[in-house]
Amino acid sequence: MVITRQLINKNIIYHDSDNRVYDYNGLDKLINGYKNLLIEKGAKKGKSIVIGHSSSTAQIALVFACCELGMTIVIVGTPWLKGKNFANNNLIDPKLQILLPIDYFIVPNKDTTGYFEVFKNTCRFTICLDDEELDYSDNYTVFADNDTVFLKCTSSGTTDTPKIIVHTHEFLYKLIQRNSLNYYGKMGMLTNLAHGSSPAVYFLPGLISKAVTDFYNLPHSDLLKVCDILDTKNIDIDHILVPYTIMLDNFFATNRRLPNCILHTLGIIRLTWVDKVKLGQVKDIVSIFGTNETSGPFLINKATYDDFAENAYRTIDNFYTVNINSNNLYVTVPVYNSVIKTNDRFSEKENVFFHLGRANLYRINDFEFNYNEYQSEVNKFFKAELVIDTQKNRIYLAIWDKNVQTNEIEKLNNFFKDYSKGLHTIDKYAFLTYSDFLNGVKLDKELLRVYFRNL
Repeated sequence: MVITRQLINKNIIYHDSDNRVYDYNGLDKLINGYKNLLIEKGAKKGKSIVIGHSSSTAQIALVFACCELGMTIVIVGTPWLKGKNFANNNLIDPKLQILLPIDYFIVPNKDTTGYFEVFKNTCRFTICLDDEELDYSDNYTVFADNDTVFLKCTSSGTTDTPKIIVHTHEFLYKLIQRNSLNYYGKMGMLTNLAHGSSPAVYFLPGLISKAVTDFYNLPHSDLLKVCDILDTKNIDIDHILVPYTIMLDNFFATNRRLPNCILHTLGIIRLTWVDKVKLGQVKDIVSIFGTNETSGPFLINKATYDDFAENAYRTIDNFYTVNINSNNLYVTVPVYNSVIKTNDRFSEKENVFFHLGRANLYRINDFEFNYNEYQSEVNKFFKAELVIDTQKNRIYLAIWDKNVQTNEIEKLNNFFKDYSKGLHTIDKYAFLTYSDFLNGVKLDKELLRVYFRNL
């Protein structure tokens, strides 16, 4: 059970953002070219690589060239410490640090990514494709086996030191076969190698689905700009994975329509969006619940469920075994036969799993952060309490000082925006009396959440 190009649906047509169009033969040629290049550069089974290429046919070819060689694809988010400048501080993100050494960094050219210098200085060998001449000779030799590591990423590291997570060919082979049943028609690709173990949730399953006809590689941008591209080209898209809640918020705040499209997201589905689905703005919204340790999804929520609730999830099948013990969620992962405690709190009723929030992990709009660091920044401005609502995917601010000026709140909000690259904002704030929210001697955070939800 090894992932190779032989699994790819041979009838898919690939549309790149530069208007180039490829069929399977074109993709096959690219895989051979990149595979021969990597061998020339000394690549072999077990070597690791960061693919610095945006969604494109070339990116797909690089993934399959690497996996057939038995190389490990490393998924890395922001490579330097968030809010700091790598060049001035020489500080890389600890998640990247524990993934080192990384053998190869491959990019179209040095201008492809703003992180070029970081990866160039941390990976052992950098390949700029524009500087290379490819040999497209047939190369169908497969060096990977069942136990070969296909993908490597890290755990969140929000509440503890991040850990390396690896997934093998055998596990991902079975998972993408299972997930491929979810996709058909025309699939839009925004980011394929940016979120932990998520390539097995959408990107790879789409490639092997017998029902998919087209891959549209779209620039990583906001959903409204994606709509502009689709309208200009008169493309009636069927699926798009939109990772961040804020992108969906911006889309549903308009009257733009994708009437035949199912939007897949890594965040929650807001109740206000469900009315938009009923009015035909999109066909459906699917919330994917998984972790880097499990990939997934092991639970989903859909806007079209008759008894929809923002925090109500269901299992899809028996691929994973999901159990709750003292409101802690445990997932048994097949192939590895490992049991993962997810740090998510749930209750269950009649096979519906109700999300009660995260035990320790704070993640808003799929961007993880350390609560103490955020609260420390708040304390620099004024007396206030940052309130995190993981159920609603929102950040609130309870201000205890009645003399705070609006411009000070805006400065704090700008800090959160800059730190999270636009994914975090103060969704609501209020001037409150501290003693009104005390439970004994402790501040009642749940009471604050209920207050802001009803504000």
